[in-house]
Amino acid sequence: MARKRDRRTHTQHRGVKLKQIKRTGTWVARFVDPRTGRETQVSLNRLGKSNPKERKDWCIDKAQEIAAYRAAKLTGKTVETKTPIKQAFDTTFDIGQKKWRTNTIAVYDRARNLFEEWCKGEGIKHIEAVKPIHLTQFHDALLSQEKLQPKRGKGERFKRESKGKARSPRTINTILNSTRSLLNMMRRRDLLPELSSDAIFDRLAYLPEDRSLPEFLNTGQIKALLEAADRHDAKLTDGQGHYHYAIAPFIRVVLLTGLRLAEALSLRWRDVDFDEWVIRLPESAGKGGRGRLITLKESPSVHALLSARKAAAAEHDPFVFSRTIIKNNRLRHDALSRETAESCRKRIGTKFKFPFSWHTLRRTCATFLVCAPGIYGAASAFLAARRLGHSVTVSERLYAGQLTNIPPECRTLEQAMQIAAKPKPIDTTTTDIFVND
Repeated sequence: MARKRDRRTHTQHRGVKLKQIKRTGTWVARFVDPRTGRETQVSLNRLGKSNPKERKDWCIDKAQEIAAYRAAKLTGKTVETKTPIKQAFDTTFDIGQKKWRTNTIAVYDRARNLFEEWCKGEGIKHIEAVKPIHLTQFHDALLSQEKLQPKRGKGERFKRESKGKARSPRTINTILNSTRSLLNMMRRRDLLPELSSDAIFDRLAYLPEDRSLPEFLNTGQIKALLEAADRHDAKLTDGQGHYHYAIAPFIRVVLLTGLRLAEALSLRWRDVDFDEWVIRLPESAGKGGRGRLITLKESPSVHALLSARKAAAAEHDPFVFSRTIIKNNRLRHDALSRETAESCRKRIGTKFKFPFSWHTLRRTCATFLVCAPGIYGAASAFLAARRLGHSVTVSERLYAGQLTNIPPECRTLEQAMQIAAKPKPIDTTTTDIFVND
């Protein structure tokens, strides 16, 4: 006798899947957002749905909301939705984190927290309720808030307090820019029916900033920096078991290529074409998702340095600047971390008396490229802009005319900066840090 089939039961929240991630124990709801057509995942733990009934009710409400939206779209009508502000930001971050860089996420997260906190204080619970007047009020609130600074004292690490100082216009503009971007992402998903792009732009207007001339190093300062970096590398241990990274080659590459810090940290050997004398930055490494080409004929010492470093590198090491980590008796090659690079930079500033910033090195490279008549000639602003990855307008506004005493016979950055054309030999014993975990 054939076995009788079990009767199939239909879920009460059709189109919304409820699932627990075994690795973390987090309950999530997955559904296709009818506004974007993308599969979306929402953490119910973040929304405070702690018991089975609350999770099931949430999924039923979401399924009904999706069905109502689709039905209204077919008839040409609009449907009102009530999306909690936290959920709207969670969904936006879940979609954006796949393409955002780490620094971008950190900046967006700060703006999100400030906007969520302000909405909570004003009693605004749903993102659809945000109106233009609310953006004006949020803008005014940002201007009145005081700057938070780290607390000093034992046991006060990671704590911040107000000391009566206002935020700088640059900080406020960074927050406003991030808030604009996040709100526009929600607007494109029909979550802000009361706001237009013009309203977001007008109500969150930037503050005027002091546009001072860019800071760059002159020839004497460049020599002093390279000497300080060499002294740093000559004494990598402090006698207490603390070892520092040999940072001088990294500083020289950043100075003579104009790479951003993140681009230099993630630089791989496959990006360097020694035969063509170029560095090809992929889209994933460049800012704004744009790759670019950096030629090395303007800085031949970088080609020599990278060639020597490649010859001394481990066979399976993919990174130009890496840290070799020993974990569980196995070798692993990781990219040089931002924390390690910053530790070396601060050590050069305090112990070897030459403070600097990574972006100052990039500006120095740009200034010499634009102002040296013998490197790019009449096309200096255009070619320097292409090399650095920004517009020609920025090159002309910030760097043109800053230096007027570079001899026209200087054909390379080394000649223009009056530094040695050949870098110091690579010491293979100090190119990596070995960490035992």
